[in-house]
Amino acid sequence: MPAVGRVLVVGAGIVDPTLACALSRRGVDVEIVELKPEFRIPGAGMILQGTALRALRDIDVVQDLAALGWFDPSCTIRFLDTLGEVVLAPPERNIVGEGYPATLAVRRQAVHEVLSAHVTKVTCQSGWAPRSTVSTTAGTASTQSFLTEAAAVTTWS
Repeated sequence: MPAVGRVLVVGAGIVDPTLACALSRRGVDVEIVELKPEFRIPGAGMILQGTALRALRDIDVVQDLAALGWFDPSCTIRFLDTLGEVVLAPPERNIVGEGYPATLAVRRQAVHEVLSAHVTKVTCQSGWAPRSTVSTTAGTASTQSFLTEAAAVTTWS
């Protein structure tokens, strides 16, 4: 039994659904709220490696991301000087695990789509929350959430 039973995750970027999935896998009841009615990141890409891929492996999304991204086991990271000469070519070390890419290039939007789909699979509740104040009372417990453009504060009592 986890020490915390319920968590409200505010935001639906990349870290937020990752956290929600990890908590849900550990038995925590998670709800995600986001102010934006739609999450779109125009044309941005990213490189995932090492500990980021290991965390995503632990919530079972690396294979889905690899299918949407690019990786080549024969490519290694090289550091170049201003003339394009290699100054350092460290050996590739895959800390993610056998059968997983050590480095993955992927669109940020693809990462968000995979995480959003996975949130639904692990029974997290998610929803888009417009600017509002929400109050609910059930028996002796009540919840009040204040949502603004910049942040949300939730109090449980």
